[in-house]
Amino acid sequence: SGFGVAAENIEELVQPGTLHIGMTDEQPAVALIQFAEGDPQASSPWVSSRPSGTAVTAFLRDGQMDIALEPAVYNVIVHWGPECEYVQETVEIQSGQTAQFTGTKECVELPSGVMSFDPHSHSSPSADGKISMAQRIMTHAAHSIDLHISTEHDHIADFRPIIAALGLGEHIETMVGSEISPPVKGHINAYPLIPKETESNFGVPDWWSEAKPTQILFDEIRVLLGDNGIIQANHPIGSSGLLVAAEYNLNTGVIESPYYWSPDFQTMELINGGYEDYLPYYFNLISRGKFVTPVGVSDSHSYSAGVGRDRTYANASNQAEVLEALNGQQVVATKGAYVHATINDAFAPGGTFIGVQELKVEVFAPSWLVTDVVL
Repeated sequence: SGFGVAAENIEELVQPGTLHIGMTDEQPAVALIQFAEGDPQASSPWVSSRPSGTAVTAFLRDGQMDIALEPAVYNVIVHWGPECEYVQETVEIQSGQTAQFTGTKECVELPSGVMSFDPHSHSSPSADGKISMAQRIMTHAAHSIDLHISTEHDHIADFRPIIAALGLGEHIETMVGSEISPPVKGHINAYPLIPKETESNFGVPDWWSEAKPTQILFDEIRVLLGDNGIIQANHPIGSSGLLVAAEYNLNTGVIESPYYWSPDFQTMELINGGYEDYLPYYFNLISRGKFVTPVGVSDSHSYSAGVGRDRTYANASNQAEVLEALNGQQVVATKGAYVHATINDAFAPGGTFIGVQELKVEVFAPSWLVTDVVL
């Protein structure tokens, strides 16, 4: 008793084939491998789960990878994010044999002095992170993100050793920060921070040991950041958003719960998944004299969910200039294409211009990312 009875599994497992990807540029990339004629064995107990509808999603550190695949015909796409063209080919994988896939990276040339970054994402140091720190860096590097900002929940995580170990220093930088996550005050990012190895969670500001007004918490964070550091209101009208916690009245601009409010934030998320709900609050703050900087973020906890697509561009060439740009509203938040706006050849976002001026707008995007309207 206590033992079940099962029928013998009669499925025959065949030897897999191999797909060798060898991109000539030898740079980080994303490979999407899809069944050309539908998944032949999706219900089989022997088949691994299919990530987001693909047979395999792979992140290539140096453009090279061997991938074992079930014998079938596949559509293979290798891409580098919204700044580049993609390479696509139909490949047949046969049992015990190796098929070759190759191509070359071709990207649009952005104006000089522009950096891309994602100021909100997660990995294993976050309790709800679903990928490792190395995998997080790989997803950003493969999508041609210039700067990763670490924003793990209540944990100051330094990704610099990971980047060095992966040999990705030529492709991506990192800035140390944290997402400080009190459940009733609103989640906020703070960066840059300095990890303190002798302190709990490497020195993240402590909001849980005693109740304190949001302003006091922000004051403690500001001491760690310095004057030029960034406090960012994350998903500001979501369930864990600063504007909701403080009961910001969109009609009057009144803070109805001042205990949960501080004006000491420099940026707010305008793009986090969607943007329609956030936009009225952004314009409302601006119209009332709070010149907050809009940012686009993935808030990804995995290898997908907007990573590489939802991003921010800064009028900057290094990390110090990124901070200056965020403090001066000199950024562009996007869900794909980079829109470069100038007046008299000067970067227009964040600027103040008097009188009639000619605004020049240029859209930088690969051929597959079609932009036909600029609002």
